[in-house]
Amino acid sequence: MTTKPSETLGVLSRERARAEFVRLCEAGEEGMRLDVALLLIASEETGTVDIGANLRFLDRLAERFAESFPSDAREVEQLAALAEFLFVKENYRGNQEAYYDLRNSFFNDVIDRRRGIPITLSVLAMEVARRVGMPMVGIGFPGHFLASTVAESGLYLDGFRDGQLLRREDCRELLRGLSGGNVEMKFSDLAPVTDAQIVGRVLQNIKGIYLRQQNLEGAVSAVDRILTVFPDAHGLLRERGLIYLQLGAFSYAVEDLGAYLRLASDPPDVETISAALERAEKKARLLL
Repeated sequence: MTTKPSETLGVLSRERARAEFVRLCEAGEEGMRLDVALLLIASEETGTVDIGANLRFLDRLAERFAESFPSDAREVEQLAALAEFLFVKENYRGNQEAYYDLRNSFFNDVIDRRRGIPITLSVLAMEVARRVGMPMVGIGFPGHFLASTVAESGLYLDGFRDGQLLRREDCRELLRGLSGGNVEMKFSDLAPVTDAQIVGRVLQNIKGIYLRQQNLEGAVSAVDRILTVFPDAHGLLRERGLIYLQLGAFSYAVEDLGAYLRLASDPPDVETISAALERAEKKARLLL
């Protein structure tokens, strides 16, 4: 088997990690590797991630699973075997105690600490399954995240809750609980999402944590990378421009807010953003 370039990567500088992430995104959905993408995100954040070592650990984890994997069984039985292996035998768990710990979004930390949030634990399951020839998809469930088999099994893996296997009705009850009974599940809530959407959602989580911490520079970096995944997400230009305004980076705020007003289709907040743009322009002129 030919070694892929990503599997030879070690510890990267933050700049190199960003460059590799851009290259991966430019390859499109077919070239997207979830494990590599998430490790590159963590690598840029920390500068200490050995990407190749983490990929080799996933390979060994999958090799152990392959020893008992029922390759000829039905999808339901295969999913149950995966849940038993990862969330019972290997003791991966949802980090209930520190949900907003950034490490729950860093894939290397999830692999090493065996703790994570719904989306990173789902990616772990998907990547182990992929290595044994069991294709899975991510399910962008509202306020949560699940995984399921590509072939219709009627079951959804909840890695955050000890690898529980949920039926559609269980998912309906889960959403009622998450929303305090205010949201009813739609058919689309259990639709698969693309790998790019998963990467974008991980970055959205990181951005949200940085904003909770008032780490505006970290939030800008997360938005930068979301725009690398989804360059046409014009609403993010608005968000980044407003963060730049808070940071006092007025020329960058002018660029982003102006681009948002030009590119967004009939933005509902045109008056608010126009006023913010005017403030940013005035501040930028004062610095000349």
